[in-house]
Amino acid sequence: MKQGTTKKLEGRYIITEVAPDGDPIAPEVAAKKYVRQSGCLVRDHIPISFRLWKASNPSEQRDAVLEREKKWLWWELKKNFTVPAQSEELVKHWTMIKMAE
Repeated sequence: MKQGTTKKLEGRYIITEVAPDGDPIAPEVAAKKYVRQSGCLVRDHIPISFRLWKASNPSEQRDAVLEREKKWLWWELKKNFTVPAQSEELVKHWTMIKMAE
């Protein structure tokens, strides 16, 4: 394992409750792991050279994280976490906002 990377998360976690804004909240252990894992994925896989999460105009495109990278991050999270189907898009939106921070 290269220095600075985190240990790969093992197992499957099921999020059973989501706040109105999309924040996974229950069970608490799974929700905390979800938030930590999303942060780890961004730190480990998105180069710091990307100054922006999203480009506001075409001239910022080269400084922004590519959509394919964001999709990859989401799919990596979904390998270990299940969210309620009816809330998936809401959770995805919330997750992308958190990753941008």
